[in-house]
Amino acid sequence: MAYVGNLFSNMPPLPEHYVQRAELEQQLTERLCDDRYPVITLQGRGGVGKTSLALEVLHRISQMDEFFGIVWFSARDIDLLPEGPKIVRPDVLSTEDIAMDFSQLMANPTACKPKEARTYFADCLSGSASEGPFVFVFDNFETVREQAELYQFVSNSVRLPNKVLITTRTREFKADYPIEVGGMRRREYSELVAAIAGRLGISHLVDASYEEALFLESDGHPYITKVLLGEVAEEGRRVAVKRVIAAKDAMLDALFERSFASLSSAAQRVFLTLCGWRSLVPRLGLEAVLLRPENDRFDVEGAISDLEKRSLVEVVSSQGTGNEEFLSVPLAASIFGKKKLVTSPARIAVNSDLKLIQGFGPTTDAAHGLASRIERLARSAAKQMELGKDISQELSVIEYMATGYPKAWLTLAEFQRNQMSDNSKAIRAVNRFLENCPDDQYGWGLLVTLYRATDDPLAEMNARLRLAELAEPPFHDLSSAASRLNGLLSRRELVLEADERRHIVRRLRELLEDRHTEGDATDLSRLAWLCMHDEQDTDAADRWVTEGLRREPANEHCMRLKRRLASNGSEIT
Repeated sequence: MAYVGNLFSNMPPLPEHYVQRAELEQQLTERLCDDRYPVITLQGRGGVGKTSLALEVLHRISQMDEFFGIVWFSARDIDLLPEGPKIVRPDVLSTEDIAMDFSQLMANPTACKPKEARTYFADCLSGSASEGPFVFVFDNFETVREQAELYQFVSNSVRLPNKVLITTRTREFKADYPIEVGGMRRREYSELVAAIAGRLGISHLVDASYEEALFLESDGHPYITKVLLGEVAEEGRRVAVKRVIAAKDAMLDALFERSFASLSSAAQRVFLTLCGWRSLVPRLGLEAVLLRPENDRFDVEGAISDLEKRSLVEVVSSQGTGNEEFLSVPLAASIFGKKKLVTSPARIAVNSDLKLIQGFGPTTDAAHGLASRIERLARSAAKQMELGKDISQELSVIEYMATGYPKAWLTLAEFQRNQMSDNSKAIRAVNRFLENCPDDQYGWGLLVTLYRATDDPLAEMNARLRLAELAEPPFHDLSSAASRLNGLLSRRELVLEADERRHIVRRLRELLEDRHTEGDATDLSRLAWLCMHDEQDTDAADRWVTEGLRREPANEHCMRLKRRLASNGSEIT
């Protein structure tokens, strides 16, 4: 749980491109904030906007002081937990699952077992616990296993001022206050069409009469409208709005059938793959999996663009520094796609792709960006490697992702170093990263460590020097670099051409001299030795040794070099 507004919550972020539905929003807000109706349902067809409506209102309520927390349970394939989502079996979520999830969300150490968690959940519903009051949200309630048992438990336990909000396609359970979510009002619908047409670049094709025909055909259903306008964008012309099917509940499936049949084989493959994993998938990760060497090459980018245009895929931005993109399929389309996957000739290939995609881990929040997804895949590969399994495909996926997300090279390098004990490959990966991010201090530091491990002193010192030049490192790091270089030169482990030797020694000397006030006597003795290696600059060496002894008269390193300078200043070997 994290702070959202003035309360704790794990609910998803506000939906993008949401169109206000004033009457429904007001009705839901009033019912959630009154002291009369503990159980409220939002009922309506798939894709009609129940979840978006709920999130819009709940995020507003989070700015008030009505509740302690809003707890969101998604009865899809994954559930939100504080340490990240966990995988559950598709369409399976029981009272025990929810109670255990809730106790973990609340970090309650006394409710670790199912029975204890159930009791704690009931206490919070009833107001007997110290925390509260809460709004408990059950999204897509129709996919819960043992719906009747869960509904009875919640209904019997909840007491005001706690509230329960359920979104569902069915009318099987009578709430204290049911709210029917149907098609949009005409004014709202015009706003929706204008927004979608603008994003798709087809505003010039949608006039008032065509919009009216869309409204009548779709019955104001927002998702059906998105699919219909997607067809217009794909064709580049107005598509005759013909009645698809009489039954409203079957209209989406009929539209999906029509859209799916007109998709390219590449778009069908991408759609079925995304439907097989009810989670946000990194766009770059999907490309990496589908374009790995084991698969035939096809236009993944074009397929995603086609699906996005038809509203069969949603693109979510992480809003982080890299603004990475994640992909998901709307629930209504996903249900259709799962049915298609059962008999699809591509099923075996899709399942093979899904094993790799699942390595990224489940998530319904793009906020953490690509880094955590790639690290999750690397951890999965490490476990596979421990079992003696081939991980070449996982590594090829990470390498592909690194071409578009350079930090993945570091993940790959750490894996090659720690799991594969292959420092040479790790060095190549870090160098690929630094080619794209030449000012990254961590990358240069890792390269120093790797070059030292492979006994490449020249490369190591070049990396050390580059690291020292990037920013103002701790003085100790500069002193350590000087000590390392002095030792390599004195032992003749690093043999350099005169110009190269002069450049490395002199540059490091300059960096130390600029900050000599930060050093102690030992640091100054190392600086003095650099001066000795800098074309026998004994005068400078003596000056720094003298300064070191002034700061610490008994320093053995300065005393030893002072005696050496006095006896024979030109001998440094």
